[in-house]
Amino acid sequence: MILVPGWNTDKVGMEPFIDFLPDGRIVISMSKKKMFRIYTPDGESAKNYSVQNGEPIGILVGPEGKIWMGDRTRNQIYRVTAP
Repeated sequence: MILVPGWNTDKVGMEPFIDFLPDGRIVISMSKKKMFRIYTPDGESAKNYSVQNGEPIGILVGPEGKIWMGDRTRNQIYRVTAP
């Protein structure tokens, strides 16, 4: 097991859900924090993205690099273009 730098201060419970962008960045959803986060391939936190009025659960990156995530509170699926 390898500890990823930048995650040691986050308490995320049973999450995060994780997938990888084509460029190697790591995408995680954090429903209780109402956001998803993108890390650089070396584990440095790149940026947080808030999800308004929802709780993102699950994450999937399609072959074209679009991020798909479910919403725990709205029972919807969103597609987001990775920044």
